[in-house]
Amino acid sequence: MNDRLEAISRVIPIVARQEDQELRPLGRGIGFVPELAFAYLVGRAITARSSDIFGTPDVRWSTEELIAGFGRASLVFHPAAPGKAIVVEFKRKFGPNLSYLAQLNRLGGIDEHKYDRLFCGLMFCGVTNPVVGPLNDPRTRAEEAASHLRVRPTYSPFEYFETVPKLITPIYCVVGVWQLLGRAGADAS
Repeated sequence: MNDRLEAISRVIPIVARQEDQELRPLGRGIGFVPELAFAYLVGRAITARSSDIFGTPDVRWSTEELIAGFGRASLVFHPAAPGKAIVVEFKRKFGPNLSYLAQLNRLGGIDEHKYDRLFCGLMFCGVTNPVVGPLNDPRTRAEEAASHLRVRPTYSPFEYFETVPKLITPIYCVVGVWQLLGRAGADAS
């Protein structure tokens, strides 16, 4: 695993928790934040740590960047140093629906020789007890078994926390981040 990808992946749940805490006095949680707004917050936080993550403060980042063969990507980093750019795609989802697979397949179309590709899923679930093993959530297993893509969690176990605690039944957010490695059966490069 690339150290900068792991560092980026560890910043994402920190941003999610912080935003959730800031929204609590307003009666909201991280589930209220649109994907693009969350991408902006994550981009800002990562750029503030760019010297530690990328080894240089000279990193260009953007949201909604147009990438050939993909369309608009949620968040992209272009370090000044040689190497790949990093694209991070975000999806938030309530309930057990496995709607992430189409997004992952689309992200798999980005040229893996030019970009390191990360996928972040903010998965919300209501349970009566705290999530003991977020890796046992069927949505996280589905990401790892996504049709014809090779993916791996960028860290384990995934972060999770209670969000919108004023509800009668607590809602938990599982923050999962996967690196796309390529297509299944393709030569690893």
